[in-house]
Amino acid sequence: MKKVILKTKLFLMALSTILIFSCSAEDGEDGTIGPQGPQGEQGPAGQDGADGENGEDGNANVIASGWTSTDFGDTYSGFLANSFSIDDSRITAEVVDSYAILAYYKDSFDNVRALPITNQSWDMYYTINADDAEIRFLVTDNTDNAAAIPPSGEVRYVLVESSTSAKNTNVDLRKMSYAEAMDYLGLQH
Repeated sequence: MKKVILKTKLFLMALSTILIFSCSAEDGEDGTIGPQGPQGEQGPAGQDGADGENGEDGNANVIASGWTSTDFGDTYSGFLANSFSIDDSRITAEVVDSYAILAYYKDSFDNVRALPITNQSWDMYYTINADDAEIRFLVTDNTDNAAAIPPSGEVRYVLVESSTSAKNTNVDLRKMSYAEAMDYLGLQH
């Protein structure tokens, strides 16, 4: 009987060893992918959503003039300075208090520069007078030569409401080139 038990134990141990080493954790190879099935039916259309609120116009808070020829005259007057003004009823005390004011000068070669401009021959700058609803452009001679002719060209001004220029607080319109500022504000240049 001892021999039968011993043979049974040996047989079970051998069978267990064979089963442990003959089983693999890996599955067999995947079969080939079958053909794609037919497209399902279109479901019913959903309800339209509510309309959103209309947005603010892109440059509704921007006042831009056209280009105006400079009218400084042929020579400097008085203190080697000359000026001319442009009347615009849109220049109010509110605009002066709450708008960024940009002015540009375009020379006869179509080079556009932001005012104020200082160079060896002349300076050009502007002032705003809300009481008279005007912007005044001034040019001064730096050569002490009263016979010098002030520069000819064109000027333009752009008034930008502070909330418009603050839509991106990292933007300083005064540091931008003319083209960059006009592109940012959505204006033609």
